[in-house]
Amino acid sequence: MEEVVQDLPETTGVEQPKKKPSFWKKVDAFFDKNYAYFFAPLIVLLLYFFALWQFGVYPFGNTHTAASYDLFAQICPFIEHFFDVFNGESSLSYTYSVMGGLDVTGSILYFFISPFHFLFLIFGEGRIAHASAIVLACKLATIAWAGTWFAKKLFKNIPEYVCVVVGVVYAFCGYTFVSNTYINWMDFLIWAPLAVGAFKRYVQTGKFLRFSLVLAASIYTCFSIACFSMFTVFPALIAYGLFCVKKEEKNKFIAYLCLSFAVAILIALPVLLPALGAYNAGARGGGIFEKLWTGYVVVDKKPVEFNTGSSALTSFMTNYSDSIYRKWTYIFTDGLFIALTLVWFIRKGLKDNFAKWMLVCGIFTLLPTIVDEAMNLMNMGSYMSYALRFGFLNALYFMGGACLCLDGVCFKNDHAYDGSFLDGRQLTPWNSDIQLFEKTEKMEKDGGVSASKWKFLKDVEWKKIHWKSYIWTFILGGIALAALGFLLWFIQGDNYQTVIAFFANDESLKKTLDNSGRSLAWSTGALELVIVPSLIVVTLVCFGALLMKLKKISAKWLSIVLIPIVFMQVFFYNMQWVSGGRSTLHVELNQYSALAKEVNALDEEYFRVKDFGIYYKGDKDNLNDDYISSKWTACAPLVGGTNAHSGFSSMMAAENFAVFQLFGYNGNGKNAFHSSFNLGKLQWVNKDGSTTQYANEAFADSFMNYKYVFVSKSQTSRANSKTYLKKVMVKNEAGEEVQLSTKGYCVYENTMVFPLGFRVATTKGYGFVAANENLRVNRRKNQRELYRYLMDMPTITYDTCVTDEMVEALSKDLWTRNADVQVGKAKITANVQNAKAGESLMLSFVASDGYTVKVNGKKAKLIENDLCLIQVALEEGNNEIVLEYSSPYKKHVIVGIAGAIIALCLVAVLVRKTKVVDKCSAVISWAGIALGVGLVVFFMIFPTGVAISKVIELIKHYWL
Repeated sequence: MEEVVQDLPETTGVEQPKKKPSFWKKVDAFFDKNYAYFFAPLIVLLLYFFALWQFGVYPFGNTHTAASYDLFAQICPFIEHFFDVFNGESSLSYTYSVMGGLDVTGSILYFFISPFHFLFLIFGEGRIAHASAIVLACKLATIAWAGTWFAKKLFKNIPEYVCVVVGVVYAFCGYTFVSNTYINWMDFLIWAPLAVGAFKRYVQTGKFLRFSLVLAASIYTCFSIACFSMFTVFPALIAYGLFCVKKEEKNKFIAYLCLSFAVAILIALPVLLPALGAYNAGARGGGIFEKLWTGYVVVDKKPVEFNTGSSALTSFMTNYSDSIYRKWTYIFTDGLFIALTLVWFIRKGLKDNFAKWMLVCGIFTLLPTIVDEAMNLMNMGSYMSYALRFGFLNALYFMGGACLCLDGVCFKNDHAYDGSFLDGRQLTPWNSDIQLFEKTEKMEKDGGVSASKWKFLKDVEWKKIHWKSYIWTFILGGIALAALGFLLWFIQGDNYQTVIAFFANDESLKKTLDNSGRSLAWSTGALELVIVPSLIVVTLVCFGALLMKLKKISAKWLSIVLIPIVFMQVFFYNMQWVSGGRSTLHVELNQYSALAKEVNALDEEYFRVKDFGIYYKGDKDNLNDDYISSKWTACAPLVGGTNAHSGFSSMMAAENFAVFQLFGYNGNGKNAFHSSFNLGKLQWVNKDGSTTQYANEAFADSFMNYKYVFVSKSQTSRANSKTYLKKVMVKNEAGEEVQLSTKGYCVYENTMVFPLGFRVATTKGYGFVAANENLRVNRRKNQRELYRYLMDMPTITYDTCVTDEMVEALSKDLWTRNADVQVGKAKITANVQNAKAGESLMLSFVASDGYTVKVNGKKAKLIENDLCLIQVALEEGNNEIVLEYSSPYKKHVIVGIAGAIIALCLVAVLVRKTKVVDKCSAVISWAGIALGVGLVVFFMIFPTGVAISKVIELIKHYWL
């Protein structure tokens, strides 16, 4: 005892202060604890930037940018709009660059509110397309962080290195490939894991504000997808309350859950109200049942009978199989998560309520991908070819199932999945003497039988037992090594095409494979591309899970052999995505901008420009193709510093398409309106060389004030044949008169162009009214009617085209009645001299809701007309007309802010002071349950019934 006391350190009675760790030790401890959060994003960035470098995409070259498809056609142009605002050339909410004037509030709210979109502005004017790669990289890295956080924070038993793998695989999930072209959709992959964490916090503590904030952030990201996805999320979480919460707590849990959704919507009101207003006024809409009854003969919007005509059936089956193919392409991309989720269900069974709830969630999220009718309803009638608009729910679900599986597995060395020692591995060369002693001692406590049995074994016998016990470990390792070698070969060049062609030697399939990377990158499906590496991963997971169940291998060994396989899969998908998603459109825009700059220097007036060329069906973004398109995007005017009556946006206002409907410009009439290819006869050249032509549309070009035309040099012969086009001549460096051109394009001037504003007779007190419904079959009649209206002639009923000669005569007449029109910042000023009684001023600008009009200082109203163009009644004599635009959605924003503040304060008082939610929890709970059931019936059960009815009709037709 004395010896022990002597060995104790002397004390002074005063506690010695602990030595503070150094700064670097703190940093080291922090990274040791949190390295997964840094490592996963780093891996993703290295993979992505390597692919950019490999394919020469900016910032590793200027041949390609990462901006293509909708990212280039919709996102980039409207971000360029901000620079017009900074330069004082445009208001934030309105632009005159496209569509004859367009409110862009809806477009901005639809995609711009995102944590990383400010990076676009840092790159500067004209560089938005180049910035896309950097913004995408930041989002990918953050998605990887979110996936890692999900695995590490919510599942305590998953090792750090496995959390890193989860994060990396999540960053390259199928939804990434679908959503990147509409770049803000990627944000849902960031918010979704955080939403689960916030919901778990609500389950544990009853505090829901954090959950509401994440839901609100999702609505700010993209209101339509966020709100429509709630039709799935809300009933799923109601189901959690019914399945997993104690009976005495169910009402309160569901009541506050309903409140959390209500609070999220209230927080989002400042953006939700104007966005909904713009969406409601937009052309994209479409009926909710627009495609639900595909396959049926529909009369008065009601299904009558299934169309069993051969062509109708073929079309129905083709469309349905194509949509299924697209959706499941991206689901199979997440093969690792799917396999682990299935393993979890097999191990777990449906014994507890949580597993039953997970099954319900799986049905809710997967049913729309199987029942196409459900997907159509979820898209609110606008399918838009996006195979997985709500695919982030599928990605989150399978990642959650995978983490549940991983969390229930022991990852220690030489341990079975359930934590017990693997058979025959108590003594191995990998164990230290101390570990051997501890294991032996533990066995002695169990009776000593096994301990004495092991104690006296000879070295030779130990080795025999060791090799026998590791036989399945080596077998799995060998299979994994072979799979890795195959994948290394598979991802090289076009070797994957060789593999697939071996099983399906089909010429049409070969064409598909040639463009498979592009198909993957633009959500049109590339199942042949993703299925091989995905099946390899799934097979290894399932085989390894079986060996773990039989206690032949450890979970740690399975994870080690899987990591390189999964890495090769991710690497392959990443390379295909980048190669398929790159674009060269910015190169042509540079040419467009160069021409625009020179034309602007020649003409200081406001004028509109169009581009003219041949549009080739096929890969129009690859400079190496033989059939390069000379078509610029419809939003090129906004990017290139010129004006045109064209545009491309999901939030385009309906009134902007009245002219499209009358003249039939390129576009789908819902969100795309192209000024291209309407010079003379519209010519569409197919890849096989065949052509399709439409009627003369010079009338539309002149009417919409297309003063300058950019023509591909390969098409100058057609332009030269038009008597109303003349070459724009400039002096070159040698002082010679040459046609204004740059690289592959020449500039012409339209001599028949109409004035921006002109006087027309309005004897009946209203504007132009089409004699017939504005459909394609009536287009010529209505164009003739418009010609007669502008010429103040009696109407005629016969069907003829408006010829170039008639347009030229009309142009000369209108220039005698023209107005002096000045276009400013959300403002138009027009001066009209010597107006006659009963005349009005017509402008080639869209009459967007939000204009206020003054004629000679007095308030006036716009005259309605079927063209949806600005028309104002004139006073006799001289007139000064001032039109100023103020976005109607400003009121929505103000009401949203005020409503959110008032409502949130009211909710806080009711919840904290009156405890009304607690008192009325039963009523609120049953109301929430009823709403959830209603959503399930309408969006799940009803469309599934429609789908089953179609299957029954097909069976009757083919087999009965």
